[in-house]
Amino acid sequence: MYTWGKAKDGGHGELKNNQDNFEPKLVKFFGKNNLKVEKVYAGSRHSLALTTCNKVYSWGKGDYGQLGNGMINDCLEPTRVMFPMSPSVLKY
Repeated sequence: MYTWGKAKDGGHGELKNNQDNFEPKLVKFFGKNNLKVEKVYAGSRHSLALTTCNKVYSWGKGDYGQLGNGMINDCLEPTRVMFPMSPSVLKY
């Protein structure tokens, strides 16, 4: 998966990348954790990824709880979203 644009608030999904990217840059988190991304949702300052094993990861601006991790903090690296009483996301 690749990201680009402003890096503010963790928008690139990389802990150590605070620089804006004007060209696509690989998000290393998924590859190093052997995860394949199937679908992506990009908000204005946060992102969500659904993996092929039906797990959801979020990162970026989290001040209104939009990351789904129960916190109101920004997250610089993709973090798994835990759903209550459901081991995975249902596909329709």
